[in-house]
Amino acid sequence: MAPTRGEPGRDGAPAASATVLLVGDFVVEASDALKDVGYAVVAPRPGEDPVTTFSRIRPDVVVTAVDVGADGFDLLRRLREARPGRTVPVILVTSGDEQEV
Repeated sequence: MAPTRGEPGRDGAPAASATVLLVGDFVVEASDALKDVGYAVVAPRPGEDPVTTFSRIRPDVVVTAVDVGADGFDLLRRLREARPGRTVPVILVTSGDEQEV
């Protein structure tokens, strides 16, 4: 069971109360690390559009790969359109070769 607000996480640090939406091929590794410190982690169901997941779970933050699907920047635009008027932090990650973004 994940710690609730005010309870320490497994490492004794204060519990996080944020829900994180992970989108990309790094989900398993990142999910384990985030859960270890108390975050609630959600990923799109197989075949589910990340924007549908975003609208369904209303996360506090989104972490996505720049190269997810067609383009991480396109996903960012669609996320903004899905929740107009509400700011949700999005972290774009990349790995591999040097590539101009």
